[in-house]
Amino acid sequence: MELLAGFRPTNEQLEHDWPAAERVVMRETIQATNQPAGTTRFAARMHRPRKPWPAIAGLVGAAAAALLVVQIMQPSQTTDRPDAATQAKTKSVALQKLVLAAQATPADDVHPGQFRHLVVTQTDGLTVESWTAFNGDLWQRRDDQSGSPSSGTVEYWNMPHTWSSISPQSLAALPTDTDGLQRYLLSHVCGSSSRDEAMFVGVADMLRGDYAPTALRVAAIHVLERTGHVTTHQSQDAQGHPALQVDFIDHSIRAGETQSLFFDPNTSALLQEQINGGGMDFTATYSASSTATRVPADVLAKAVRQEDHADPVPSVTPSCTWDK
Repeated sequence: MELLAGFRPTNEQLEHDWPAAERVVMRETIQATNQPAGTTRFAARMHRPRKPWPAIAGLVGAAAAALLVVQIMQPSQTTDRPDAATQAKTKSVALQKLVLAAQATPADDVHPGQFRHLVVTQTDGLTVESWTAFNGDLWQRRDDQSGSPSSGTVEYWNMPHTWSSISPQSLAALPTDTDGLQRYLLSHVCGSSSRDEAMFVGVADMLRGDYAPTALRVAAIHVLERTGHVTTHQSQDAQGHPALQVDFIDHSIRAGETQSLFFDPNTSALLQEQINGGGMDFTATYSASSTATRVPADVLAKAVRQEDHADPVPSVTPSCTWDK
C-alpha cells in the first residue's frame, strides 16, 4: 500500500488541478440534469470476438496479484501519443463526472424473481431482445435482418445460466472497492494481449448486460480511469444520444484498431460498444433496458432450449499472461 500511495495526488495537488468549487458545480450540474426514476435506461450486449473472462470462481486474495496491481497502477507509457498529460487529465475529469452520474442515478438492480430486459441492435443486422434472470437463465427473441441465408427469420432461444459466468447474481458477489476489483480482474481476465487491454475488456464484460449494481459500476469506472491507453471524448451513439466515448487504443498490440464504450453522461449506463479498424468493424447499440417481473408468455412457449454448456470453473486461480 505504501507503493500505491505514492501515485495518489496530495490534497494540494487535487485542489490545484480540480478546485473544490468546480467539483461542487460539477455535482450540482449532474444532479440537475439527472433523469428521474423510472426513465428508460440504455445499454448494450455484444458478442466479443475475443476470449471472454473465465467463470467466477470466488474472490481472489490480494497477495496473489499484488505485484501486478502495482505495475498496472503505475502511469502507462504514452510517449507515442502527443500531449499525454492533457489526455490523462481530460480522461480523469470525464470519468470522475461519470462516477458522480452513477452515484446520483436511482438503483435499478435485478433481484431474485426479476429479469433484466434488454434490446440490442447490431450492425450485422441482428436485433436481440433478451430477458435474464437473477441467476443468469436467459431467454431471447432473435430477429435476423442480416441479408444472410437466415435473414428474415425470428428465433426464440432459452439458455441455462451455465452458458455464462456473468449474471446479476455473480456480479453482486464481486469486490466493489477499486483496488479489490482491479486485483480480481488481473486474476480472471485472460485472452487479452496486455494488462491494459485486459482491464478494458473486463470492465466491458461486467457492464455489458446492465446487471452491475451501482457500487460495482463506480469501481469499474475507476478501473478505467487507472487503465493506460484509454482516452475519452464527447460523442454520440448510433441512435443520436449524447455519450461519453471511452476508447482503448494500443497499436502496438492491435494495429489500427479502436475499442470503444459509449456511456450515457447523465446516468453512466452503457449505450453502445464498438470495434473499428484492424479488419474489424462491429457496433452493438442498446435501445432499451429495464427490470421485468416476467418473461412474455409467447417467448416462453416458443423458446428452444439450447444445448447445455458450462463455462470452465478453474480449480485454482487462472494464470493469465500478456505480451506486455
